[in-house]
Amino acid sequence: MKLKKIEFGVATAFLALVVYNMFSVARQIISLGTKSGMDRPFTEQGIPFNYTTDYAHYYLYPDLIVAIAIYAGFLILNFIVVPRFYDKGKYSRAVFYALLGFLAEQFVFALTSRQQQDPFRSQSLTYYLNKSLYGVCLLLGIFIGYTVIKKAIQHYRKKQETLVHDIIQKVLIVAGIWSVVMIVLESNGQPTRDVVPFWGTIVPAVFLIFMINFYWLIPNHEHKQQHIRTYFIKLLLVSFLIYAPFGIILSFRITMGPFFLVLWIAELAFTVPLSWYFYRQHKERVIQLLNLKTALSQTEADLVFLRSQINPHFLFNALNTLYGTALQENAERTGEGIQKLGDMMRFMLQENNRDQILLTREVEYLNNYINLQKLRTRTSDGIIIQTEISEPLTDLHIAPMLLIPFVENAFKHGISFREPSRINIGLQTGENELIFEVSNSVHPKADHDPEKDKSGIGLANVKQRLQLLYPHKHELIIRESGKEFFIQLTLTF
Repeated sequence: MKLKKIEFGVATAFLALVVYNMFSVARQIISLGTKSGMDRPFTEQGIPFNYTTDYAHYYLYPDLIVAIAIYAGFLILNFIVVPRFYDKGKYSRAVFYALLGFLAEQFVFALTSRQQQDPFRSQSLTYYLNKSLYGVCLLLGIFIGYTVIKKAIQHYRKKQETLVHDIIQKVLIVAGIWSVVMIVLESNGQPTRDVVPFWGTIVPAVFLIFMINFYWLIPNHEHKQQHIRTYFIKLLLVSFLIYAPFGIILSFRITMGPFFLVLWIAELAFTVPLSWYFYRQHKERVIQLLNLKTALSQTEADLVFLRSQINPHFLFNALNTLYGTALQENAERTGEGIQKLGDMMRFMLQENNRDQILLTREVEYLNNYINLQKLRTRTSDGIIIQTEISEPLTDLHIAPMLLIPFVENAFKHGISFREPSRINIGLQTGENELIFEVSNSVHPKADHDPEKDKSGIGLANVKQRLQLLYPHKHELIIRESGKEFFIQLTLTF
């Protein structure tokens, strides 16, 4: 997508510059009048020629139509035909539409050529179609060559993604700026006559020295830990070999004399510090990306570890619940408990390893757990368990096993068979929000209770998971007093 934006921007900018240049030339020719000689083919045929109206009609407008046709043809072939047909293996359709575009371009070229020449050279349309064949074939060949090179670079980028992407990006930016400035300078004529050769030779030389220093000399110097003297010897030799051809070309256009070597030294004074600065910036970004990838990998490993801790922790509690139920000599209740436990284990095996599950499945698992705990406390009149869980919307998704630790913590610390106990559980959902509340009574543990000094891993795990999975999209409120523990979790989807 980024490459397409660059291609569209470059093509549009080039069209705008061409159109600007056409109008600039038109203004100069119209101001010169008969001195330009544009009216000679008409006057020789005895045809009146008006520079204000006829020049635009016979020369400017046809050239504009050709430029727009070339621009439109590039956009259609590059952004429609190639991605929709060629890239998807529909080669026959790609060839068909390419040939159709070829014929359309040839027809436009023929009509504009006839418009420019037919007033004083009477020829058939077939003549102009044959005459425009070479130009259209050349344009098609250039486009095919461009597409082949682009596809080759994209194929190679899969192997050297970062390096090739950086090089291509720098080349496109500099080439685009260089081309734009060259066209503007050329269109201004005499005032910039001496600036054009300077810009056309020195800028490519500076850019090549920068690229070789950035991607080869500096990394090679740091990797092999070479002496700084070795680096400068290589730099002087390579930079002079690059600069010399451009400097010689410039000498033919501008008399440089002793400034030949002075300009080379000036290039080095500008290019070397700049390349070192950008190389340091690039190296810091690479290190930051590597550290970020390492942190993400560690976070993923921690998340997997946290999930692995949740499952056995709950299974031990569930087994203890079934053990207590079996002691109450009620086989029906024990069977019901085993069935609910089987449903929960099936959920854990099939869906707990997914990143997201339907909220309805999470609520189903939650209800099974609560009903399983109610089996254990059914005969205790002092234990009150109240639930108000609304039916969630079917299209909401949530990370699995995210709500159960709060409920598990409530039953672990809020139930006492010797004192009145209370647990309230509520869940409300909207289109993009979930509000989950759990409150329970608190009972001090006996001194001989093995769980007295153990806070459990459930709440600690769920806090970490919320930070990892819902950053800036959750709010967890926890209030604790000597007699009550309350949590409220708000999730935004």
